[in-house]
Amino acid sequence: MNSKPCEFDEAICLAIGRGVCEVVKIGDEISVFSLLEAIECFIERQALSESEIAAADDALDLISVLTHRSC
Repeated sequence: MNSKPCEFDEAICLAIGRGVCEVVKIGDEISVFSLLEAIECFIERQALSESEIAAADDALDLISVLTHRSC
């Protein structure tokens, strides 16, 4: 994972939110894993820089790790 602190990036946050909305709109079974996958796919389709994508991927990795710990 990227160990450098990153600044708040509104574009990444909006991309994550839109990814969640995509899953909810579809109406299929909603799980943490389907949300993470949808968010990741949505972020990859955005016109973000490599470092922004890496930061978003690191955030998703952290969410995944924390989710596994709580299950």
